[in-house]
Amino acid sequence: MKDSGTKIYKVKIVISGFTKEQIKKGVPDLLDEFTHRPWLFETEALYDEGNCTLVVILGYEIDFRLEDGAYDEILECITATMNFDKEVSFDIQRI
Repeated sequence: MKDSGTKIYKVKIVISGFTKEQIKKGVPDLLDEFTHRPWLFETEALYDEGNCTLVVILGYEIDFRLEDGAYDEILECITATMNFDKEVSFDIQRI
């Protein structure tokens, strides 16, 4: 568990290509998957209805090539937990 003085480096990942139903059904499993990855902090996953996208926020204690690491991390989690039948695309941003 991190102490209150630890800086958390966050990324926001916007994933398009899912239907509303796929996101609503898959988010609980995705959030559960995050609990099995103790190196992730302050994780969130939600449906952005206006853009019909899945928005994921991940926090890390280490400021490494965050965009590359976050992409790999979320791709693993998405593949393990979300049901989808077409290509999805990722937009990764530091926040």
